Amino acid sequence: MPFSFPRLRKAHLVALGVIALAGGTTLAVTSFGWFKVSPAAKPATSLPAQTKVKANPLGKGYLQRKGIWPQLRSALDAYGDRLEKPGKERFIAVGALSNTNLSINDKIPVRLIAEFPDKLRLEKQTNGKIETTIFDGKTKFKLGGAIKKEEDDELESLVLDSIEHFLAGQMQGQIIRFLGERFRLDDSKSPRYTGPFYS
Repeated sequence: MPFSFPRLRKAHLVALGVIALAGGTTLAVTSFGWFKVSPAAKPATSLPAQTKVKANPLGKGYLQRKGIWPQLRSALDAYGDRLEKPGKERFIAVGALSNTNLSINDKIPVRLIAEFPDKLRLEKQTNGKIETTIFDGKTKFKLGGAIKKEEDDELESLVLDSIEHFLAGQMQGQIIRFLGERFRLDDSKSPRYTGPFYS
């Protein structure tokens, strides 16, 4: 049966009128706010594009626990609050370095000074003199000479492959992929494996 106004009862017409009146009033009130111009309003000045600054997710150079995936917080716990609070961002390690350019028994004494985020100084003692390579967060260089390929690779491995760099990158929104958990180092053929599992 087609719609027609004469067939509606009086109550239906009143309800339809109230709905139309409420809709019209709402539209009038909201449109009045859109077109109202405040006398105190000043014309907007256009800002140059270079003044727009992106937010730094690391803030003052430290990690914030709330910005880290819950699955990665155990790795952050292993560092204590070193990456979260000021005063502990630098550490010094002394040891021996071996790489593919050295024979199996050769090890070079080194001192490594790392500062979060992504700063590193590597001092190697070779042939009675100390060679220093530095990564300042942007560029790699060597004091007193040109940096060699293997020194560049050492700096890259020590800085960019570190857990500190990984966590900072995760906070800055770098893409990461979760590959799984409970990995083990054997060939997975032993049914009674008792070794460690890794996440």
